[in-house]
Amino acid sequence: MGIVRILVPKADRYIVSFLCSSNRQEPETVRAFTSFLKERITPYCRFFIASGPSVQGMDQAAFSYKSAMSLLSESFYHDYNSILTQTPPAGSLQPAEDPFADFTAALAAQRELEALKAAGNFYNALKNSPPLPEAQVRDRYFRYLNKLDEISLANHISLWKREGIESESIWEDVISCATLGELHDFLCHRIRHYFQSLIFNQSEHPVVFQIKEYIRQNFAVPTLSVLDISQYANRSSSYICTLFKNETGQTINQHLTDYRIKMSKQFLSDPRYRITDISAKVGYSDGNYYSKAFRKIVGLSPSEYREKIL
Repeated sequence: MGIVRILVPKADRYIVSFLCSSNRQEPETVRAFTSFLKERITPYCRFFIASGPSVQGMDQAAFSYKSAMSLLSESFYHDYNSILTQTPPAGSLQPAEDPFADFTAALAAQRELEALKAAGNFYNALKNSPPLPEAQVRDRYFRYLNKLDEISLANHISLWKREGIESESIWEDVISCATLGELHDFLCHRIRHYFQSLIFNQSEHPVVFQIKEYIRQNFAVPTLSVLDISQYANRSSSYICTLFKNETGQTINQHLTDYRIKMSKQFLSDPRYRITDISAKVGYSDGNYYSKAFRKIVGLSPSEYREKIL
């Protein structure tokens, strides 16, 4: 067909391909080429292919390239491995409806299918309406996830880690999703996780959950005491000590020590942290006391443990 292909890598993320011919090619030729590329690349990675308009003369090549890049900027609304073209998407001209109230009511009533249905309606409304700016869509999904987190904590379930070097945050999860479909799948996954946790956590006493959550949030405070925890739980010290021991088989101080050592093991796996700094980060003002507590539980000193895992 007399077609010459010029490949240009760009910014480690893009490969620009110009098809040049002395004869004007039919649109079917370009579609066949993009389909061929898709078929060849699919086994190796996730991608988007954007096709700019056919132009006449190399002086117009920049226009075709910019058109293709503009399409790539809208890839958020498409699934991975899609071919993006200038064809306008079919859909309603009405703005997307937001069933947030239905979603909240379903979570509050502990109705999993209704919560997933509301999330699905939200996703479909976004897909079939005039596209919103990507930042607005992320903000809306953050609102849904934040409500899920709020209700899960009210039911003594923590869906996000909130401490240590492996900490998670809702917003970090939102921005880590590259497409609308990925964002929706993540929301549905967390909804299912919440309802599964509801079943598994029914046996845990709510005051025990309060105590564990308070320790997770305050384990780095050196002066953290049973009295502090009892005041937070609005119960007497003797009551929470007896309850926690009966429910978990551990004293509160044993659980606190175990948790501090668990967190210090995470920090020790990162060579950027000095051991003297780690002891303070997990609530020990005395480095020697920290080393003794660590050896008692782990069987190694903090330095020996670090040497072993690194």
